[in-house]
Amino acid sequence: MEQERPLLPAFALLNAIMLRAERRNAHVVVRHDGTIVSWSPEATALCGWTGTEAVGQDLARLVVPDDLRATYRRWVAQEHGPEPASVVCQGFRTRAVHKSGHQIPVVVDGQLVRDTEDGVYFLGWIWSADATTNGRRP
Repeated sequence: MEQERPLLPAFALLNAIMLRAERRNAHVVVRHDGTIVSWSPEATALCGWTGTEAVGQDLARLVVPDDLRATYRRWVAQEHGPEPASVVCQGFRTRAVHKSGHQIPVVVDGQLVRDTEDGVYFLGWIWSADATTNGRRP
């Protein structure tokens, strides 16, 4: 796991738990401003970008298709309000852009977590929604 800066101890622990518990699914942590702060090896396998390439980048510019960016940004502005929901999305089917440029069907589970010092983070688990998984978690 490569990061632009060290996460707070609670997030470092949470990352470790997420990485171990969800080894078959991609794991991404994004700050309230859309900046990727954690990108798992499984995210690299799914989307093509390495952790070094992804961390510090804006999630929308990196993997959200052009036709979905405005909707994504509105959702972020709404969900990152003063009291974020405990579960933001579960089984949400959408598309992501692979590094090579082609779009891939994905399923996203995620939630927002508020940190008293550094704002809100989106913790996401992502997996392929291709025919081999039928959109179900592997």
